[in-house]
Amino acid sequence: MKNNHKIRYAQDGTPYIPCEVKDTKEGVFIQYFAWHTERLEIVRKKFYAVKGNSKREKIKFAREKAADIDFLLAQGYTVGGEEERKKETITVQQAFQEAINYKLKESDRITQLNYSSFWNVYSYWLTSSKIGEYKMSRFRKKDIFKFFDYLFEERDVSNSTRNNYKNKVRALCSILVERGIIKENPASGIRDLPVSQAKNIPFTESQQSIMERYMQHNSPRLYLFTRFIYYGFMRPQEVCIMKVGHIDVKNRVILKRASKTKSRKQTPVWINKRH
Repeated sequence: MKNNHKIRYAQDGTPYIPCEVKDTKEGVFIQYFAWHTERLEIVRKKFYAVKGNSKREKIKFAREKAADIDFLLAQGYTVGGEEERKKETITVQQAFQEAINYKLKESDRITQLNYSSFWNVYSYWLTSSKIGEYKMSRFRKKDIFKFFDYLFEERDVSNSTRNNYKNKVRALCSILVERGIIKENPASGIRDLPVSQAKNIPFTESQQSIMERYMQHNSPRLYLFTRFIYYGFMRPQEVCIMKVGHIDVKNRVILKRASKTKSRKQTPVWINKRH
């Protein structure tokens, strides 16, 4: 047994180790140790479905959830049995559906949109290829490469898109490993394909003037959208999720939410009087 000094005993004598809220590079999650009824030992469990938009909210939620789990452990909660049978019978489609559900719950809005778009493609392929009907225990690295073949042959994607999808498959497999549904991540060790860096060529002043006049007359909202980017140096995604309340007209400042910025820090964008 691990951490013997932390072991407690439920009302019926079942040993367990209470929850700990972890804040690591993996994110905020709950870790606890419960008695496994078939392996006859204490096993580590992790709970990643932590809700919240900010780290503070996630930690608060995790602490409340940890208290609920500790209550169950004190009542004699165990793992095994039905859980083990689930591992043996769960299909690839069901396993990845479970993983994507957890991923969407713990992610911010932008990540949710990215993963939802990926899932539409991946789920369709799992169904059409029949690989989704396999038992998850049969899922191997070669099956992931079949998905890559489909992307190139049927959807004509770029190497960059393939690499992006590979990273998402690996992330979902990591969730399945953490939840004990599979033992190893089949996507580990798959290398990225080389990506050529295209050179961005800016508009000339004349071209810019033509584009701006066109948008002003034909698409005023698009013109306004580009002004936030042009004058505020904001990313398109940051503009898309911006709310009216983020704009302080009196003090001439736009506040970008910390959880939505690349640096994870609240960044003010000052509004120049000329604009």
